[in-house]
Amino acid sequence: MRSHRAQLVRRGIRTVASNTVQIRARTPEIRPMTPADIPAIARLMAGSTTWERYGIDATQAASTLAGFVEKSSHDPDDYTCLVAEQDLQVVGFVVLLFYGCFGMSGYIKLIGTREDRRRMGVGRLLLGAAEALAFARGPNVFLLVSHFNDPAIRFYERMGYRRIGVIEDYVVPGIDEFLYRKSVGPIHPDSGRELLPV
Repeated sequence: MRSHRAQLVRRGIRTVASNTVQIRARTPEIRPMTPADIPAIARLMAGSTTWERYGIDATQAASTLAGFVEKSSHDPDDYTCLVAEQDLQVVGFVVLLFYGCFGMSGYIKLIGTREDRRRMGVGRLLLGAAEALAFARGPNVFLLVSHFNDPAIRFYERMGYRRIGVIEDYVVPGIDEFLYRKSVGPIHPDSGRELLPV
């Protein structure tokens, strides 16, 4: 039979002294988003100052997410929705459109982490998972980030994205969107190949 200490370690709890414990969160698991995840993610979005500036509330967020989950179940070659689950709680999510940018490249449509789990590697895991899926289909991934969202801008640049443009007043007046790209090469590395997608 396992000792009490071994059971604690197995559950992610490390004993520090005979009468104290230190909680060690398990590494988040990245898995497909399900309809059951939508309420938690909608609350995450509605509580975010970034999405608040776009007027997104929990009802709108839930409706948008339900649409993406439905699309990903019917069109898995076009969409994927992933969540990060840690200690039985959804702590982040990402929505990827495989050909959502110019009809030829991956596009990170939505990504977010719970505020209390930021700077803990959750966003890096989610973005890395989405990138792995996108780069399996093509050499480019794009995303938009609000001009005022300095923490996200720094995160994406650390992750290898490069700002390639700005779209003024794109979603709502007064908010510009920076267009970012991460690339491992051109779509058609051989100039002799047909350039238009079939």
